[in-house]
Amino acid sequence: MRSRDPAGPSAAWGFADGDGRAHLLVVDGRTRMTLASPERALCLFAGRPGLSARLVRLSRPGAAALDRAEAA
Repeated sequence: MRSRDPAGPSAAWGFADGDGRAHLLVVDGRTRMTLASPERALCLFAGRPGLSARLVRLSRPGAAALDRAEAA
């Protein structure tokens, strides 16, 4: 999750594991969560003043990748 300023700092980051759960760490270093899905993590930050929430999915090496327009 990033601030609305595209060059701004991230508010949180995380990853999804093989069973679909999302593990989230807020940059304050004190808040950690495990949620049912990455979309649930997105909902926690969506609509908060000063934040623009989005999911970024990375592909495995050798996997088909989206072009930049699709990823935006």
